[in-house]
Amino acid sequence: MIIFYLLKICHVSARNFEMLLVNLNNIVWFLDENLVIDNHLM
Repeated sequence: MIIFYLLKICHVSARNFEMLLVNLNNIVWFLDENLVIDNHLM
């Protein structure tokens, strides 16, 4: 039972980490797009 519980926690953490990475990628891409636009305006 305890092992199953630990595996469940690890699985949830992995899912959350994956979501975090996706969010970071989106944020970086968004910032990158904005920086490109700023450079064009200069």
